[in-house]
Amino acid sequence: MGRDIRSWRIGRRSDLGINSLARMVNNVVRGWINYYGHFYKSMLYSRGPQP
Repeated sequence: MGRDIRSWRIGRRSDLGINSLARMVNNVVRGWINYYGHFYKSMLYSRGPQP
């Protein structure tokens, strides 16, 4: 998940407003939460920094 988020390069997306960025991110994060909340609930809890 972290790798995916970094690949979006959100800090460099000056072409999009905050609302557009939120819509883009929310759809993906909502999907992750729905999937991991159903199948891997323990993955939703922080385990510290990952390499």
